[in-house]
Amino acid sequence: MPPNAYTKIETNKRTRLRLGYSQQSVFDYSTNTYQYKDSTTPIITLINDESIKTFDKYGKVTVIIEENQAFSD
Repeated sequence: MPPNAYTKIETNKRTRLRLGYSQQSVFDYSTNTYQYKDSTTPIITLINDESIKTFDKYGKVTVIIEENQAFSD
């Protein structure tokens, strides 16, 4: 997703969004390459367990979509 964007995640079941981990993309001028480092500040925010809003950073984020119901045996 591009920076400063907002999108809703739609599924065919009742779900909740959870944030897994975030890694920020950082340019290393000594090697002229991008490296991924654990982000100390948020790259995205989850809104109402159904939407994602990005900030102005680049990186990788794992979002977990969790079913919002109990399973029967």
